[in-house]
Amino acid sequence: MRTGRWSVLLALAASLAAQERDLGVSLVRVQRKVALVIGNAAYPQSPLKNPVNDATAMAGVLRRLGFEVTEGRDLGRQQMAEAIDRFAGRVQAGDLALFYYAGHGAQLQQENYLIPVDFQATSAADLKFKAYPASLAREKLEETGARLRILILDACRNNPFPATRSGADGLAAMKSNAEGTLIAFAT
Repeated sequence: MRTGRWSVLLALAASLAAQERDLGVSLVRVQRKVALVIGNAAYPQSPLKNPVNDATAMAGVLRRLGFEVTEGRDLGRQQMAEAIDRFAGRVQAGDLALFYYAGHGAQLQQENYLIPVDFQATSAADLKFKAYPASLAREKLEETGARLRILILDACRNNPFPATRSGADGLAAMKSNAEGTLIAFAT
């Protein structure tokens, strides 16, 4: 089945589910659909098999859905920061902005971090300075004025860096008070 048909079926299913629960559903019009897709797999200490493939597949689906897609593969900390900054700088009020990250992730004190491929940890505190805070990506997108903001974190649930064990596997729940922000975790 083609992607366009899936979109129609999903919209119909959502509408029917909302009617059953007496929720209002309406179409949201956006000016443009833009996405930043990052896949990090080439970690020297704990390489991953799937993130680059997942990011490539996601980018393809998004393009078929009409998104302008920017892709990043195996990015270091500075490269991640620059890619996110450039992306946020392109997003305009009225856009649908989607950020997809696949790779290692970790949490420390209920804060989620996206792990760049050049991450080197000697203590848990290194996450704060050598990884990229997921909340910073969310905040940058919220500041753009985009009509809708979607963050999808497809991060490995285990923390492969023994020096940064925070006592919890997986990522912490993320919140946003900004209307129009959706945060999804794929595990």
